[in-house]
Amino acid sequence: MGTDVIILAAGEGTRMLSDLPKPLHGLMGKSLIEHVLTATTSLADDPPVMVVGYGAEEIKEYLGDQF
Repeated sequence: MGTDVIILAAGEGTRMLSDLPKPLHGLMGKSLIEHVLTATTSLADDPPVMVVGYGAEEIKEYLGDQF
């Protein structure tokens, strides 16, 4: 039995002075949420659970079936 992974990805990113949800901001060629998902995929047998708030539809559309 693997470890369950829950990712909190509900920030607006207002201090980043952008209309993008915080998880979609880029860092080193990937979005913040991609970095977190890549780092956690090997930690659990099941896919991670992601808690989204602001920009949920935009985040789901961005990730598509990738994760």
